[in-house]
Amino acid sequence: MNRYRFALQTVVAKEAKAYGFTVVVWCAGAFLLVERGKPTAAAILVFVGAILFAQAVGVLFAFGKPTRTWHMPEQREYVWSTFHVVPVAVGVLLGWLLAAVLAGMWAYALAPCASVTVYQLLLGVESLLFSAEDQISSVTEEMSLDTSE
Repeated sequence: MNRYRFALQTVVAKEAKAYGFTVVVWCAGAFLLVERGKPTAAAILVFVGAILFAQAVGVLFAFGKPTRTWHMPEQREYVWSTFHVVPVAVGVLLGWLLAAVLAGMWAYALAPCASVTVYQLLLGVESLLFSAEDQISSVTEEMSLDTSE
């Protein structure tokens, strides 16, 4: 039973960040369907492009520039950080708001982009607040935001 529990803990911890992202993206798309009706092929491509753009914004916020190298940083966090209540709720509600008030392609561009960007930024805050580390170690030189190079 201990081996199973360890395996389950590993799976839950690895999925924790991705499930919130999935919920935010899915909800943004669902709200666009509800508010805007059946999307055109162009609208779907704009939606996907907006999500990719939001990912790029997250990379730039986190690393400063896309040419940095990285390894999967590991930070011990309290189990509560797996719920993502605030990041998911804010991302979903923002997607709903933008899907409802924006028209045309602007809705398909800004609803998913803003939802994902806000989700990732708030996820970073959540990760910081729920860190179990006494002192957060700095990132490697490759990941540092120091621009004196």
